[in-house]
This record gives sequence, structure tokens and C-alpha cells, in this order.
Amino acid sequence: MLRDAKGRQRRKSTKRSDRKKAIKIAEQYEQVGQRKMPARAVRETLAELYREIYNESVPSATVRGFIENWLKRKQPEISPATLAFYRKSTNKLLEFLGSAADLDLASVTRTTLVEFRNQVAQKASATTSNHDLRAIKALFREAKRGWLHR
Repeated sequence: MLRDAKGRQRRKSTKRSDRKKAIKIAEQYEQVGQRKMPARAVRETLAELYREIYNESVPSATVRGFIENWLKRKQPEISPATLAFYRKSTNKLLEFLGSAADLDLASVTRTTLVEFRNQVAQKASATTSNHDLRAIKALFREAKRGWLHR
């Protein structure tokens, strides 16, 4: 049993018979539930637990790597002009992210994408901005659907 950020008790099984491992997992659940960890630390903690329990790493991808794979998957099913458009839009995103493009895809937040949209809107017409945003939405829609784990 753990308490969340609002002090409510929650029941969540660790599904472990080894008491020491179960307690360690429960303590980490509680820190997450009480929001005592930043989002990045939560992901790292869960990845560590996953490694300990399953003896393998959690599948992940950098923003740059996911974009490259996404464009390769899209190439056979779209026209060359659409591929060029996607490539141009995703390059703008990578340029905007800078070194953060080499971080985990999950590190890109809604706020990051709003800032990207605002920057593109300052440099280009509304039509261009909307087209770029349409490509980026398609990219993240596919990431959300689980292409990351395939």
C-alpha cells in the first residue's frame, strides 16, 4: 500500500514473492505516487526496475533515431514529394531541439511542441507552420501508437 501526492492510500501489487525486492519496488512506487521525483527520474527508475525484473532493457529511442526510422518506414508508402516535406519538417524539429534531439523520445513534451510551433510561426507563414505541425503530429501519433516498441 502507498500514499499518492494527495495522501490517499493506493493498493498496487508488486507481484514479487521476494520480500526485499517487493519492498524496494513499493518504495519506488510511493516516491512516484507522491511526485517526489521528476519525470526523467521516474522513467529511469521504471527502466531500472524493468531491467532488474526482466533482465533486459526497456525499448527506447532518441528523437533523432525515431525520426530516421519513421522516415524509412514511410518511404515506400508515400510519394517522394511527401517524403521531402516530412524530411524538411522533421529537420526543423531536430534543429529546434538541438542536443535534446539525442535524448529519449519521451522527453519531448506538449510544451516543447508548442514552443516549436511558435518558433516556426515567427519565421514562416501560417500555412507553412500548419503544414510543419501536421507532419510532426503524424510523427508523434505513430510514436504514441507503439511503433517505438516494434
